[in-house]
Amino acid sequence: MRWNELSERQQGLLLVAVSAEFALTATAAVDLWFRPREEVRGRKELWWLGIFVQPIGPIAYLMCGRRSRCGRATRPSGRLGVLSRSEPVRLTHDAGSPRSGRA
Repeated sequence: MRWNELSERQQGLLLVAVSAEFALTATAAVDLWFRPREEVRGRKELWWLGIFVQPIGPIAYLMCGRRSRCGRATRPSGRLGVLSRSEPVRLTHDAGSPRSGRA
């Protein structure tokens, strides 16, 4: 079936589906590229192949291929937007500090 044979509604739905598929694949690829090997379940090489199996590959990677970072608040390690697991954020409250308003 050719593009001009589709109704406007079908064209719109197809554009939404392709956009979502592209966004999922791009998100999975960027995550896999920057994620250290030890934070990936299985071999990164196989996940690279898997994320291009549409539409289930990127969804499978994002749901099952990553080790959880839940419960570990971290501060950036100097690279833009990249979190470091080696520098945990410690939230402390010091009643005598000038920033607390209770001097």
